[in-house]
Amino acid sequence: MRNRAKGMSIPVFAAAMLLAGFFACDIGTFPANTPLHPPLGLTLISSNQGEIYVEFWAFNNEEAFAGFNIYMAQSESEVSNRLAANCLTNYLGGFPSMRNARFSDVDLVKYTLRDGPSAAPLASGSVWYITVSAYDGYSGTDSRLGEIKPVTVM
Repeated sequence: MRNRAKGMSIPVFAAAMLLAGFFACDIGTFPANTPLHPPLGLTLISSNQGEIYVEFWAFNNEEAFAGFNIYMAQSESEVSNRLAANCLTNYLGGFPSMRNARFSDVDLVKYTLRDGPSAAPLASGSVWYITVSAYDGYSGTDSRLGEIKPVTVM
């Protein structure tokens, strides 16, 4: 009859130590590194009151999702460069432009623009290029840009 050591075997001990180390590091508190879904199907409608109605489809159930940034400028290249000066701020003067909760399903998002990036009213006859991105609240970065579309203010 063989003598057996009392206690755990080496593989069981190693597995127990690995699990203890995993939970001791509190790995579950790190934010998910999931790229945000960019908005799709951007629609821009100019009203006769100098407003632009912005609509797009979004599915953002990512843990880091905090809202959307709206970029607008008077040339397509300015919008695609994501310059901070072309990103609209929220009512507190920060980002994202629009705060939103996470979506558990695909939703149609609607927003009304009354001012341009410099907070000046939208002038009748002016042409604006607009795009939207999802905003990561953990890192302060954007998703890929959605479509860039022009609209003329009435």
